[in-house]
Amino acid sequence: MYRIFTSLLSIGLLLLCHGLGSKPGRGKYTEHHTEIAGQKRRYVRYNPASTSHEKLIIALHGGGGRPEAMIRLAPDLPKLADKHGIVLIYPQGLGGHWNDGRKIISQSAALGTDDIGFLAAIIDIEKSRAPIRRVAVVGISNGGMMAQRVACEIPQRVTMVASIAANLSVELSEVCKPSQATAVLFIPGIADPIVPYHGGTVKVLGKGRGEVLSIEDSLAFWIARYGCKVHAETNPTANTLERTYHCARGKLKLLAVKDGGHAWPGGTPYLPERLIGKTTQEFSASEKIIEFLD
Repeated sequence: MYRIFTSLLSIGLLLLCHGLGSKPGRGKYTEHHTEIAGQKRRYVRYNPASTSHEKLIIALHGGGGRPEAMIRLAPDLPKLADKHGIVLIYPQGLGGHWNDGRKIISQSAALGTDDIGFLAAIIDIEKSRAPIRRVAVVGISNGGMMAQRVACEIPQRVTMVASIAANLSVELSEVCKPSQATAVLFIPGIADPIVPYHGGTVKVLGKGRGEVLSIEDSLAFWIARYGCKVHAETNPTANTLERTYHCARGKLKLLAVKDGGHAWPGGTPYLPERLIGKTTQEFSASEKIIEFLD
């Protein structure tokens, strides 16, 4: 069954990559490589159609993904980058996966791939090219859990992280000791059939992919470290729960989609709803990320 799902996922990602000659946005896409721990690593850079390049968003694909699929998954992100003058980086995970702290889920994890070093190198490269003053690392699923690892290990390098369809993994929570606070945003689907909102085993058609805390426990983890208290809880749309916090250090926010699945809100569905749940169009995760970055 897992092989069936990965085959379907590959088809979905290929469909997202179709027609890359007309990628979204008015800026320019270029391909780059850097070497980390003896491994050649690839990433795609989007140079926005703007003269101001003071912000950087590194967007991490989900498990089995590619930069091109991430571009298609959130097609409004390059358009918003043009408007706000944001450089976008789409890195490639080793074998399509990120070493997010769950030890048994992929070749990347088994090999101990230095993805933290890869992302830190990208930040250094971009800061040498432009006066970058605000940096976000965002991702979906495996990429969203990798963003949590960034908050744990190099919070001093980033302004914020955002985890879409991703909780804090149990394994990472046991070793996470951030040297300082950053801003953390969670955008989960309460009806996510893959990464359980209420915690437990991540399952892909019955195959376990590690354990995660519930979203509430993931928030509690950061609340304890940042000294946060709930500021307000609202429903900005019929199916959205928004909770903001006042924190002594850093920032924390939740945007939960009540009927949402394993998806990027406002983005492109990459597989049938019966497999990943609903992709809400009531708000744009890309817009919410940029708002949180400001």
